[in-house]
Amino acid sequence: MVRHRRQAGCQNLTVTISISLNGRLTRAPELRVTPAGTVVLRLLVDCGEPDGQMVMGVQMMGEKTRELVSRLRAGSEIRATGSLQVLRNRRALNGIEIVADEIALATDAE
Repeated sequence: MVRHRRQAGCQNLTVTISISLNGRLTRAPELRVTPAGTVVLRLLVDCGEPDGQMVMGVQMMGEKTRELVSRLRAGSEIRATGSLQVLRNRRALNGIEIVADEIALATDAE
């Protein structure tokens, strides 16, 4: 558990939690382009817990996602590194998702 304390005069508190995640895609990757032109890749990753109890959303942005998405399929084993993001006012499986800096197929990471 991470606890945060606000000090007098401190308006914003930002905490970054780095994470490395290994798992298999539960469905085909979703690629979209925002109205501003940003490419966004979204994945659902099963981390191997019994009964699918640890399925995490993973998001990555940028042009390098276009090449990556062509290599990903449902069932692909991946490794994602990035940070945790709390999702507010949006539906999510568990209220958090991974904002990835890097996603690689497990066969590429060996």
